[in-house]
Amino acid sequence: MKKQSLVAIQPKSFVPKTTNSNHNLGRSPNLLLSRPVPNQPNEVFVGDITYIALVDGSWLYLAIWQDMFSRKIVGWDLAENMRSVLIINALNKAIARRNLPKGLIIHSDGGGQYASEDFRNLLKKHEFGVTL
Repeated sequence: MKKQSLVAIQPKSFVPKTTNSNHNLGRSPNLLLSRPVPNQPNEVFVGDITYIALVDGSWLYLAIWQDMFSRKIVGWDLAENMRSVLIINALNKAIARRNLPKGLIIHSDGGGQYASEDFRNLLKKHEFGVTL
């Protein structure tokens, strides 16, 4: 790094929270507990949100959807906030890239974004299963 004049970005000591599981939006059962591991693509997508520290000390939130079989990131989005539109945009990118079957299981933590009405409506529209 020194030879190339690169320096590590040291974010402020504050670490933003990416999960708020303390909500009244309901939870879905964990469908992964009663099924074998996926044996082909597009059976199970897992999602999460993290943050990316920027040089100016701010950050962006990154939402991803990963195919559990191939471990490939199939959809992602960046935003300055972590409202439900962040995960919806990321999943819409995956939907646009792949011919996804009905019954695809969507798995995430219990954050409020994943339990939002808009996100659940997207899952219903495509007839995906959800486990939060």
